[in-house]
Amino acid sequence: MEDENRKTAKTILSQLPRLWAPMISGRAVIAERGVEITFKGSRKANVWCITLAGDDTYSVKIKKRTGGRFNNKTGFKSPIKEKSVLDVTGVYVEQLRSTFEDATGLFLSL
Repeated sequence: MEDENRKTAKTILSQLPRLWAPMISGRAVIAERGVEITFKGSRKANVWCITLAGDDTYSVKIKKRTGGRFNNKTGFKSPIKEKSVLDVTGVYVEQLRSTFEDATGLFLSL
């Protein structure tokens, strides 16, 4: 199962144009049947989850993740909170760019 998830993640990342890499220069993590990419630059969102569906379309989730920072005064980490910005299914590879740009306000072109 882990090899299948890795293969799916590689497929998704290979379909994203290389020009997008500097724009979304966060880290990519292999997720269940997809990939989770963190990025900076948007006040609306900072996590992009792309999952491959059985009909060769994608499920796209864009979220705002906050918290998880260490507080020196208390000695604890703040709790991690996630807020869903967009949750769409049936997205074709050609629509990934516009879906990301509309939800985050960031543009994936030079």
